[in-house]
Amino acid sequence: GTPREITWGEIRLPVTKLTAVRREDSAYRIEVGPRTIFEVETPGATLALCFQHRSRRWTVNGVDDEVGLS
Repeated sequence: GTPREITWGEIRLPVTKLTAVRREDSAYRIEVGPRTIFEVETPGATLALCFQHRSRRWTVNGVDDEVGLS
């Protein structure tokens, strides 16, 4: 699946556009596992989200901050 909403503390941002998907299957050691990077647009911010397949966790790897998320 793809992300549809980002929750950042008290802030909830709907994903308005998926701009890129990059699957990184062989770039990491076996204990780290593969990951998929999603570049998404939300109202006021562009985010780079990472899904780590082995741990099934989401992280935010980059932010083009237009709405003061920090």
